[in-house]
Amino acid sequence: MSSVTIQRWISDQQADLVLRFLRPVTEQNRTWLIYAIDDAMHYEDIPLFNRGRHAFANDHIQNNIRTMLNVSDFVVVTTEYIKNYYNKKYGVPIENIIAVPNLLPKWWFGDRYDP
Repeated sequence: MSSVTIQRWISDQQADLVLRFLRPVTEQNRTWLIYAIDDAMHYEDIPLFNRGRHAFANDHIQNNIRTMLNVSDFVVVTTEYIKNYYNKKYGVPIENIIAVPNLLPKWWFGDRYDP
């Protein structure tokens, strides 16, 4: 089966594209619509130092996110924690969320990562 994957879409234009085009086309062609996300998107959960935080800071954008997550066939995340987060925070059915670990090879970040 084929699929269409979107990642971190939040805008009105993107939500409109999903609702008016991608969802109907994927349903008609028996194709999965997948929303891939690897971090928190709720404003109150985004760290203050994150310069993109303001983009998520209103109820309208949060509604766009909730809508797109819930009209997708699957939401793909990187951890069980994030899986539960999207279930609780946005009401995505747990059976529609798939956790696929993000296992980056050490040579990509080596000794440069300092938590």
